[in-house]
Amino acid sequence: MADSTPYATVKIEGIDMKSQVESIDVEDHDRAIDRARVVFDSADSVAAITQEQSKVQISLGWSDQNALIFEGIVMAVKAEAAGTGQARVTLTAYDLSYKMKQNKTKDRTFISGKLSDALKAIVADYSDLVPGDILPNPDPVFSATNRWSKPMGQSDWDFIQDAALKWKARTFVEVNNNKSKFYFVAEQSLLKGDPMGMLHYCPGGIGPLIEFTYQRVGSGAAPQSTVTVVDPATGQPVTQAVTPPPGDPPLEVDPKADASLAQAAGAMAQAAGKPADSRPKTTVGAQPSDPARAQQSIQQDPTRILGYSGQGLCRGTVMLRAKGKITIKGLPLWVEGDWYVHKVTHVYRRLTMTDKKGKPVDGSTFQTKFSATR
Repeated sequence: MADSTPYATVKIEGIDMKSQVESIDVEDHDRAIDRARVVFDSADSVAAITQEQSKVQISLGWSDQNALIFEGIVMAVKAEAAGTGQARVTLTAYDLSYKMKQNKTKDRTFISGKLSDALKAIVADYSDLVPGDILPNPDPVFSATNRWSKPMGQSDWDFIQDAALKWKARTFVEVNNNKSKFYFVAEQSLLKGDPMGMLHYCPGGIGPLIEFTYQRVGSGAAPQSTVTVVDPATGQPVTQAVTPPPGDPPLEVDPKADASLAQAAGAMAQAAGKPADSRPKTTVGAQPSDPARAQQSIQQDPTRILGYSGQGLCRGTVMLRAKGKITIKGLPLWVEGDWYVHKVTHVYRRLTMTDKKGKPVDGSTFQTKFSATR
């Protein structure tokens, strides 16, 4: 039988501090720098060894399935001494991409090679980071007339984030196989491949998906863009438009539902207005006469093509990460399917309970919250 006891360890400069841990919150973002907050209930011992820039490693999961999910550096240490005599230390740490955020001193100009080559050169300056997937699409080639330069005073991290916005990519640092790895991947690849897993909702919270609050707001979808440029080879205008998303599933009513509900569903299905009509459309202007670059400018963020958003709570799982997709089942037809996960927060709380004989037992909890879109 699987062991359902929550597992949590926190190491500061290699020293295991799990016996003092009261709570852990690890936030995993698809754009922002990941953050961890750890509360210790022993102020003296923790405060004595912890200082800014110390390395922190956090592992979470269950006794039979756990993993290192965060590696970073301490940015703040807050000590509290309450009137009740309870002392606490709250440690805030950011993942290792924060070292790139701190570095504003080095000038960078690339006049040869590809964007992927330039990114690997930047990552090589950080000994704690290992190159992961560096797969921009497009992967532009730089030259003396098409250079990529960092403005004075800008950090390496902001420099790379600007490139991600320009070339429609996501960039992040994430722990995989116990190593902090740097990633730069095209947005169009985010939803390719298999989902991280499936979360099934069962009424009463007995399934892995405990709660899921969801909504659809068409105006919240990524714009469907159109662009017109002049083809330099022919001198003729070329209009390109993004491929529209697939249509919404047909309305379904439970066979046992009231007849008026079935009648309403039929009327709505025949209504002139459709959900797709509420999704924003725009025209991209001021583009060079280059159809290939024009196609890049109208690419739609694949994680927000329908304007759906949701907030979920599930049994703690280290397999759920931001920057990937998850399949959700057990909900209305238009909700079921693959969702892109923008943010994940792993939450551990240490609790001690007593059994019927008055003996202390471990009642700790491990849950995972997430935000997702379609």
